[in-house]
Amino acid sequence: MKRLTMITGGALAALLLLAGQAALAERSFPGHGPRGPMAGPGAEFMFEALDLTPEQRDTVDSINEAYRPKLRALRESGRDSRRALMNTAPDDANYSAVVDQASLDAGQNAAALVRLMAAMRSEVYAVLTPEQRVKALELRSKMRERFQQRQERRRSRMEQWSEEQ
Repeated sequence: MKRLTMITGGALAALLLLAGQAALAERSFPGHGPRGPMAGPGAEFMFEALDLTPEQRDTVDSINEAYRPKLRALRESGRDSRRALMNTAPDDANYSAVVDQASLDAGQNAAALVRLMAAMRSEVYAVLTPEQRVKALELRSKMRERFQQRQERRRSRMEQWSEEQ
């Protein structure tokens, strides 16, 4: 039972992550613009840092446009599965089957999102010159470092808070 609960929880977390990532692909947040995950302020910074030509920017925009419907479909698929699960009461005779289906859907959607984002990233990467690719990897490494530092600061604050309680 504990294993089933862990698997179900993991599947629901993956489903929520998928829905959140796909939603971000369509909203205007830092790093995610209205035209997809490679548009907006974060992407603009990368475009400038990599010194993309207008032709390269247009190509990246067209790649984003091509992937937008696929990202939307994944988001909607995750939403339908989530709704079915949320609209089923735990004491319903079919609850276990709905949970199993939601778990399968979450796994399939998460895998599809990983494949889709990898394909999109490959297409964008192919647009870059060899020098821009090297610089992009350096920038990504620096961003990853800053992210890890922020995570460590958050963990530290949470630990301090929990000790105070």
